[in-house]
Amino acid sequence: MATPTLDEILALPTVDEAMDGQVLPELRLARDSVVLPVSDWSPGDPFRALAWATASLFVEAKRFVSAFAAACFGDYAFGLADHPSGIDVTGFATAKARDMFGVTRIPASYTKRTIRLTNSVAAVYGPIAAGRVIIQFTATGNRYVNDAALTIAASTTTDAVFRSEYAVNSSAGLTYLDSSASTIQIVTASYPGVTATNPASTYSTVRQVGGGTGVVTPSLVPVGTHNYAVRIDTDGQVGVATWSYRVDGLAWTSAGAVAAVANVGGFGMTLTLTNGATGVPSFLHGTYYFVQHPGTDVTVSGRNEETPQELGVRARAILPLLDWTTDSAGNFVAPATPSVDAYRAMTLTAFPEEVKTCYVRTGTYVNDEVDIIVAGQGRTLGTAALDAVQAFWDHYAGLTNWPVVSSPAVQAITLAACTVTVKKAKLATAQASIQNAIAAYLGGVDERREQHWLTYTVAMLLFHVGGFALIYGLMRLQAFLPFNTAGQTAVAEDLSFNTAISFITNTNWQNYGGELTMSHLTQMAGLAVQNFVSAAVGLASARHDVRRAASVRRWRCEGAQRVRDGEALARRVARCT
Repeated sequence: MATPTLDEILALPTVDEAMDGQVLPELRLARDSVVLPVSDWSPGDPFRALAWATASLFVEAKRFVSAFAAACFGDYAFGLADHPSGIDVTGFATAKARDMFGVTRIPASYTKRTIRLTNSVAAVYGPIAAGRVIIQFTATGNRYVNDAALTIAASTTTDAVFRSEYAVNSSAGLTYLDSSASTIQIVTASYPGVTATNPASTYSTVRQVGGGTGVVTPSLVPVGTHNYAVRIDTDGQVGVATWSYRVDGLAWTSAGAVAAVANVGGFGMTLTLTNGATGVPSFLHGTYYFVQHPGTDVTVSGRNEETPQELGVRARAILPLLDWTTDSAGNFVAPATPSVDAYRAMTLTAFPEEVKTCYVRTGTYVNDEVDIIVAGQGRTLGTAALDAVQAFWDHYAGLTNWPVVSSPAVQAITLAACTVTVKKAKLATAQASIQNAIAAYLGGVDERREQHWLTYTVAMLLFHVGGFALIYGLMRLQAFLPFNTAGQTAVAEDLSFNTAISFITNTNWQNYGGELTMSHLTQMAGLAVQNFVSAAVGLASARHDVRRAASVRRWRCEGAQRVRDGEALARRVARCT
């Protein structure tokens, strides 16, 4: 028999195709002088039913083989390419990224914000354990709980960090994009006299990237939401150093050597430069200052769980795209600097809780400048998060690189009569993705995510408990229930217990005389139903065991392949020494 090609392995036949191509040819072969009929079947013919069932089982087995084969390829496992038969194998993405690249999938995270609790009475509340104070934003209905233990002081204000009630999940409507200065209600009613607000400062803290002791100060209250940046063009003190500014990432505007610029960008803000207390010159060429208006009460921007596609791109970018080249002998030559893709992948890996989007580009003004623009999900990041990313790259960047971390400009976009257009070949995939998202939202089930064995076991046991309660209740109460034409009395407790256990485990032990003991309702709604249901549970459990064994085998195979790849890489690197 010829070895099948990859296309043949991935192809999934229909039941009719399996019937014509696999089942019927086998039935036509005479085995042990027995020839089975393959045509002229009458309605309900058992041979036709068996043939159809065999073809269906063949298709299901082929589905597992096709899915397993596709999962061995990163494009299919990470959802970067469509499976030829439309099978979704992105459930393998987490294991593949972990085993082949050593990359862990980024989980969903919580949004955290600073809430000001104002106590108008002379009573101290606390200490209060984490999660005990619940607040709700009136406009959106989003709820938050205190992230750590707190004490509400008497007759004053207390600032505390609250986190979202659930991790961010935009497909389920859990975005937590509440604005500052919103109306907030305290759901926990045990703190009389306490009100909650989330005020934001006029400006964010000014971030400085680079050297120098000079200070840039924003003042007045500008109009709208904007990002401002200041760049020092030449060294010097105030009045000597030249500088430029820009708004929302637009073109730089030279300010010359003046000490202050009013009405920056036409939005009503003033930027003022002040010399530092020590160090001359105070302002150094190439130093940047960033500030946003307005500030925000958000301390951590939560994000969705990483999608299989995002995971695949990040996993592949961390190692292969570090620009490792080879010499004429095929030996690896270590790079002087990471690639743009590697900067992005490593930023997302190092800061998985907040950074959802990262854009990297080479600078156009300072030599070897690398602009790293990061944002959270649906909002810009706070000063603390930007400082953390900047400190990370200050430590790990190449010696010839000058990383500058900043936040993107905020631009409102209005969509009216929006139409989403996809290629005809992708229409079925797009429709399936939308249907999966709606089903996951309405039913709370994501068919692309494997169920944990413990969850599966608990669900099976709870199902059996429900079946036991139903049968036991029917037998004990049959004297008062309908469809009891023979007037049967309640079944004894021990016999009811024994029979219920027997039928939910599919052993069907009958220690009684049928119609002389059970009513019609008990036999129809209880015993007859369990004859089928208990057997179905057994088949489902067996199928789960097979899938579990197959997944273990898959992980072992991928782990062995990873070891082989590592040994090959080690041999190649060894040539460099």
